[in-house]
Amino acid sequence: MLEYSPGELVISTHQSVGYHYPPALVADLVGEHDRVVGLNVTHNDLGYVADVIRAVDGRLDVHVGGPVHALHALALGAQGYLSSEGNLAPRLCVSLIDRYDQDDHDGAVRAHETIMQLFAATQRLGGIVGAKAALQALGAAGGWPRLPRLPVTAERARPLVELITELGLDRAEGIGAR
Repeated sequence: MLEYSPGELVISTHQSVGYHYPPALVADLVGEHDRVVGLNVTHNDLGYVADVIRAVDGRLDVHVGGPVHALHALALGAQGYLSSEGNLAPRLCVSLIDRYDQDDHDGAVRAHETIMQLFAATQRLGGIVGAKAALQALGAAGGWPRLPRLPVTAERARPLVELITELGLDRAEGIGAR
């Protein structure tokens, strides 16, 4: 079916929605379809992540889902990670990869620690819906969640907004409080 899809393709394998492609199948898809340019692997099983990275053998970029396993995945040979926190702190999220690529592993760990503080705070609010509320409270475009998700009130988002301010991310990322 991939031959009928337009443009460049990124394959996603995601544990929570039941996508668990065998690494050999991923390798075959990558080998047979030159328009497959990336792979997103969202699995807590780092052994599986490592198997998939080995299976594609550097033929495309591999990203893990979420920041939790970002450093592990980089150490295994992945090129990046997916993160809702990038909506709140894009420069910080990119800096993790940049620092890792520059062999500044202490800097990468510090960036990761800060990202994980944001991750924990957004997860307490339901994930991306909390990030959207915090962006709005900070005067940035956050948009509204799609149903069935409901918006988080400004009051509930206040601890996340306070964390962003405390970490200096509002200034570093160029988003100002109202």
